[in-house]
Amino acid sequence: MKKLTVILALLGVVLIFNNLAGVFISLRNPAIYQEPDNEFSNDISLSQEQFFHALESVKGDREQVLRQITAIVNNGIAHYWKDAGINKYNLRIPFYENYILNVASYIYPKIFLHCEFMDYRRAVERGVGLCSQQSIILSEVVKQRGIDAKIVGLNGHVVMMALADKVNNTWWMLDPDYGVVIPDSLSEIEKNPDIIRPYYSLKGYPDNKIDNLVNIYRFEGNVVVDGVKDYSQYYFEIAAYLLIWVIPVLLILSCNYLPIQRLLVKNNHGLA
Repeated sequence: MKKLTVILALLGVVLIFNNLAGVFISLRNPAIYQEPDNEFSNDISLSQEQFFHALESVKGDREQVLRQITAIVNNGIAHYWKDAGINKYNLRIPFYENYILNVASYIYPKIFLHCEFMDYRRAVERGVGLCSQQSIILSEVVKQRGIDAKIVGLNGHVVMMALADKVNNTWWMLDPDYGVVIPDSLSEIEKNPDIIRPYYSLKGYPDNKIDNLVNIYRFEGNVVVDGVKDYSQYYFEIAAYLLIWVIPVLLILSCNYLPIQRLLVKNNHGLA
């Protein structure tokens, strides 16, 4: 019993030091700035610090704010999600960052091997993500500005919609992955997807890529969610970041509990 208490205590201490290391080790690999397999050229130009500094500098009315924040997310996150980067770019959450999410990547790789962060700050720290990760970041940042936002799942792409004009209930479509702002609502685009062409063309995207996007926006049955709280892994992620501290504390406290339990059992046998 004594040996067990020592093992549990040591395990608790090791996990606490592991967590502390995670606090100081950045999730972002600087190699991402020169990564040749990024989806777009010059895909990421902002460091984590520059990203948040740029957000603090955003000013203007709602429309200006939406345009500025979309550009910041586009420049601050690289479109990268390849298997080669699972460990290189921390698509699998490292053990030192969160050992529960790391273990989950082996138990349920479908979701956690390429793990999207629900916490946008951690997503920005890592600096990589698909359209869905970038839309999560953008929606959370926009909501912090007091602007209503929703995440939109298209047929093979994820964007978001934001309330650009509260008085007239005017919604805009924002595509942070491509850095494009479309001053039209989802319903208007679904009726006439070709209206997105000039906005993507203005950003320099080729016609074949725009054709594909038009077809994606045309798809009926697009899914709209209010935000990260509608994602199944949202509460799991919150619990995981809480439990990585609770578990080692309980392991250490068990050192005091087990000898007491043993003594109580011994006394009970004596009374019997």
